[in-house]
Amino acid sequence: MIARVGPAIGRQVMGISVLSALVLLSACGEIAKQPISSGIGANPVLPAPNKTLIPTIHIAPAIG
Repeated sequence: MIARVGPAIGRQVMGISVLSALVLLSACGEIAKQPISSGIGANPVLPAPNKTLIPTIHIAPAIG
């Protein structure tokens, strides 16, 4: 027999799920710290590698 979950428990589970998703998404954002022009040319200035648990990936938009 399956027991029904009360509305208070369901709201707690939903709240914890939303909070967990927000924490995970907030940890994924990174922005550039140098201008694009500094990484172009014969001697580009490249930042040091930044190790993260989940790597940041920016996929180029498709242009037809």
